[in-house]
Amino acid sequence: MAVTPKDYRSGEKIKFIKYLHQRKLISETQYNVNQDIVDDITLISTQTSIKESLLSIYYQEWNESDYEVLKEDISDDVLGYVSADICRKYNIIPYKLDATTLYIAASDPHNLSMRKAVSATYKNCKYSLSDNIIIQSLLHVYYRNVTAVTVVAERLADDNAYKTGSADDYDKLIDEVVLDGFDYDATDVHIIANSKDLSYRLRTHHQFFPRVMLPRSLSLPFKNRLLIRAGCPFNKLKHVQDAAISVKSDRSEIPVRVSFIPTQDGYSIVLRIIRDQYTQLDKNLFSNKQWTSLIFELQYNKGLMLISGPVGSGKTTFYYGVMKRLAENRLKVISIEDPIESKISHTFQMDISQEKLSFQQTMKIILRQDPDVLMIGEIREDDAVRCVSEAKLSGNMVIGTIHAQSPWDCIIKLRRLGYPENQLISQGVCILLSRLIPIICQECKVPHQLSQQEEALLKQYSELGAIKKWYHSPGCKKCHYSGVKTIKPFYDILSIPPAKMAELALDWNKMRFDTYLQIPVENLKRHLLSHAISGECDLKTYFEFSSV
Repeated sequence: MAVTPKDYRSGEKIKFIKYLHQRKLISETQYNVNQDIVDDITLISTQTSIKESLLSIYYQEWNESDYEVLKEDISDDVLGYVSADICRKYNIIPYKLDATTLYIAASDPHNLSMRKAVSATYKNCKYSLSDNIIIQSLLHVYYRNVTAVTVVAERLADDNAYKTGSADDYDKLIDEVVLDGFDYDATDVHIIANSKDLSYRLRTHHQFFPRVMLPRSLSLPFKNRLLIRAGCPFNKLKHVQDAAISVKSDRSEIPVRVSFIPTQDGYSIVLRIIRDQYTQLDKNLFSNKQWTSLIFELQYNKGLMLISGPVGSGKTTFYYGVMKRLAENRLKVISIEDPIESKISHTFQMDISQEKLSFQQTMKIILRQDPDVLMIGEIREDDAVRCVSEAKLSGNMVIGTIHAQSPWDCIIKLRRLGYPENQLISQGVCILLSRLIPIICQECKVPHQLSQQEEALLKQYSELGAIKKWYHSPGCKKCHYSGVKTIKPFYDILSIPPAKMAELALDWNKMRFDTYLQIPVENLKRHLLSHAISGECDLKTYFEFSSV
């Protein structure tokens, strides 16, 4: 995980004047005024009023200190040798374990109180001098403050679980883990239990934060309480599960999708955090033409609408945004989901896993409920596709999500799952393209120096000539050293009428090159280009999202 500006960390040892400042031997003001002084003891003595004889001792310590740039990522296992409290108190961080020697980077490696505190935990340590700013940035991420989580976890470990009120405490622990992810803009929380450890880590903008260790004794009751809270039956707590919970915060109620799988020596749980602001259909996220087309389709389309995109592209949040919009228009909306991830007022949502019904059985029941709109959380099985086909023939608007990168991928997947070709040709389909674009942090962005390979690559794309300078964000405290300021949804809409579908059916294999099906992808590229021109999109993001 890249958390600090590696490319901008100087390999040169910090100046002696900065070393004095890091040891708190000179004030902030003295350092700011004299920071450009070369390592001249006499001049520094004059400017700081520290005796030259004393400065000579400090200079010798500085000169003999090994310097660590901290360019490499730090292993989670190494972090566990020194407590977060000690690291934050003395501004240190362990970065390597070689045989039995623990290497520690410090802003003041000669601090005796620090050495005593560390040696109480691990005896054989070697200390290196490092830049205070780099250590602080690493501490912000690697040793972020998770006191709210650990306090509850330690209380539960002391109680040996299942005592009076412990269910409430486990709920509190679950809530605090989710809120930790929510506050750090995480998309997911990954919880891992094995024979040795119980830990969790946050995934933020395609990066992992380091692990947070929890008492191993909590592993089983934590998992059971989470699954029971998600509505899983007692006799299924050892089985693969997809479920959902909600967590209340001071700001809102946070919907969370729960995915559980047992492993050979424990389990893996992934909590997907759904952010309510993304479930609002914001007109500003669309061009005028796109917004007009979307509203028209939601009002008059009586066919099939597919919300498409890869994993983590915002399909589910867009799905709920559409559901809200339809419910506000006083339409009767029935949604089949597995599981229900967010509850939408004035709609009818069915959790198919809880009802223990097949798609076929569910569809027969739903069609007798006189729905205006039928929504399917995810079309991923041939059974679901047949139900969609049946619902369309009944004259209902049908909306579903599908894992597909592009309009032609949607059609290919529908056909592979058994959707009748005659229906595609006679009724057409509307495809809503969804993406979540990471916007680089403007606080820490810097010009990107193109490599020879990147320069050669850019020459192949004439449209990129409009970008005079590329930027990237190495990370800062405001973006939690992820380099990403925020995520902005991108949506586009393409209605494929029956006549166009009939034309495509003449040779399905040529769909990939059809100009009409390329329109949403080209719009996505133009959208990325505009962000790159304004310095909000880096080179990696551009090619990652435009390569469809």
